[in-house]
Amino acid sequence: MKVYIGPYPFDHIRAYALYDKYVSWKYKKPYWSVDEEELSKFDKFLDKIFDRLQAVLDASINKLLNKRKQKIKVRIDPHDVWSMDNTLASIIHPMLIELKKVKHGGPYVDDEDVPENLRSTNAKPREPDEVDEFHFDRWDWVLDEMIWTFETLNTEWSNQFYTPPKGEWGEGNYGSFDSEGRDKMQQRINNGLRLFGKYYQSLWD
Repeated sequence: MKVYIGPYPFDHIRAYALYDKYVSWKYKKPYWSVDEEELSKFDKFLDKIFDRLQAVLDASINKLLNKRKQKIKVRIDPHDVWSMDNTLASIIHPMLIELKKVKHGGPYVDDEDVPENLRSTNAKPREPDEVDEFHFDRWDWVLDEMIWTFETLNTEWSNQFYTPPKGEWGEGNYGSFDSEGRDKMQQRINNGLRLFGKYYQSLWD
C-alpha cells in the first residue's frame, strides 16, 4: 500500500477577516459579540466596502481557487486485502489518537451509547443555547472506546484467554480456554465497531 494525501488547498480569500480584526481591536472583544447598534457610521461604511470587495473576490480569484482539488493518490497491493480488517485497523488506530489530541469540539452523542454517569439526564440544568456539562466527556468516552477497539484488533487478543496445559500436551491435556472472558471482550469490540460506524461522519477536527 502507498498513500499520499496532500493538504486541503487554499480555496477562499475572505476579505472580511481584516474587517473582523479591526472590529475586535476597536471594541476590545470578539467581533462576533459586537452588536450592530454599537458600530459607528464609519464602521458600517467599512462593512459595505468589504462586502463589495468580497463580492469581487468571489466572482474572480475565489472562483478560480475553488476549482483546485486536494491531491490524493492511493495504491493498493494484493497483500493489503489478505487481511483487510487488520490493514485498516493499523491505519484507523493512530488517526483516532491524533483526532482526540487535536479536536476542537465534539458532536452530539446519544445517551444510550455511554455509561449512565455521563448521560445528559444526570447533568446539571443548562441554558437553552448551551450544551450540558457532559457533552464533550461523552465524545471523549466514545473516542476512547474506538481507540481501544482498533488497538485491540491490531493484536492477537484472543490468545490471552488460552491457558497452555501443564505437563505434556495431548491425551486430554490440551489446556483451557476462557470462552466467557473472550465473549465479553468480543462484545466490547463489537460495540466499538458499532460506535465507529454510527459516528463515522463525526470524525472531524
